[in-house]
This record gives sequence, structure tokens and C-alpha cells, in this order.
Amino acid sequence: MELKIIDYGGIEYQKMTDLRTKILRTPLGLTYTEEYLLRDKDDILMACVEDEEMIGCCILTIIDSSTIQLRQIAVLESFQNKGIGTRMVEYSERIAKEMSIHKITLHARKVVADFYLKLGYHIEGDEFVEVNIPHLQMTKVLD
Repeated sequence: MELKIIDYGGIEYQKMTDLRTKILRTPLGLTYTEEYLLRDKDDILMACVEDEEMIGCCILTIIDSSTIQLRQIAVLESFQNKGIGTRMVEYSERIAKEMSIHKITLHARKVVADFYLKLGYHIEGDEFVEVNIPHLQMTKVLD
């Protein structure tokens, strides 16, 4: 298994978009618009690959000089509950630290909030609805 940064556009990016669609949008009856995907162009795109198969991915969006947002984390169903998500979050945190970022924020689907709590993230504010499902704003201050 390899964790790596990939470029916007190209074959790996298309695999990432396909995985995100399959895991994050199709179950909700949603799709991505071209306009939405254009947001990715300026972000840090992370992939988890095994035997040339995209098994996980996430995106880091710089908010300001001290904060980054972790978003669009997805793991292929057959690899869920095997530590892939944890490794991607930890990799994201290492990248943030290398960039001198001190805080990671994210919008967690309520059903996976416990996953982030176990990794040291804290809930901020009230529950809200995003893509038609309950979410929680969560943050972690990095050492």
C-alpha cells in the first residue's frame, strides 16, 4: 500500500474522482458537477494505492496560513475497517505539519464522527446538514 500526492487531471485523478463518486455521492443519489471538481485544482490530492488500484483518497484544502481542511475522504468498501482511513488521516496530518499548519478542520458525516474522535478530533458547534445528511464540524490542533 502506498500513500502519495497525485496531480489534478490525468488518470490517477480520474480514479480518485471515480472512487469519491462511488463512496460519497452515488449512495446519496448525487453526482459531482464540473464546477465542484474544479475546486480540486488548487488542493493537495492524496491517494492510497495498492497494486495500482485506488483504494482510498482524500483532499487537503488550505484555508489560511494556520488551518487546512481535510475533505472528501473515501475508502473502497472492501478495504474499510482495515486502518486505511486512519493512515490517510495521519498522512494528512504529517503533510500539514510539514507545511507549518497548526490546525486541521473537517466536516464529518455524523455516522463516522466516532472515527475522528478516536484520532483526537473534537466537535465544534452544532450538527448541520450537508449533501442532505447530518454532519459535524470537527477540528484537531496539531502538536
